Amino acid sequence: MDGVISETATTPRTTQELHIWKSGTILIMGESMLHGSDERRMSKNGLVTVRCFPGTTVADLKNFYMQPLPSKKPSHVILHVGTNDAANKDSTAESIMNGLLNIKKDMEAKLPNVTVTISTPIRRADQSSAGKITE
Repeated sequence: MDGVISETATTPRTTQELHIWKSGTILIMGESMLHGSDERRMSKNGLVTVRCFPGTTVADLKNFYMQPLPSKKPSHVILHVGTNDAANKDSTAESIMNGLLNIKKDMEAKLPNVTVTISTPIRRADQSSAGKITE
């Protein structure tokens, strides 16, 4: 039976079943500042998931990285993004916060039982103009 995968009672029958997270899962998602976060040390019960997308902006998070969330059904989402936006000369603190609030609103509409928390962008030391936006 080469090439044939036998189905067992524990094999998910649909893609959606395969990707739903445990009830109570907390998703922390955002930019490279999350790199190196140790999920195991954040939760004794294994219900913290970290997704790091280096270089991401508020628009990237909304347009690309949020898409699979409705099928995974996290209970809580912590957004940590905006630091890369601050490096853009056209960005303002207000435009970054408005983008984050729009993501929060969209998530809450798609996942009615989710709690969304916004982590404010971290001050950038590598670019003085970006640092002023996130102060």
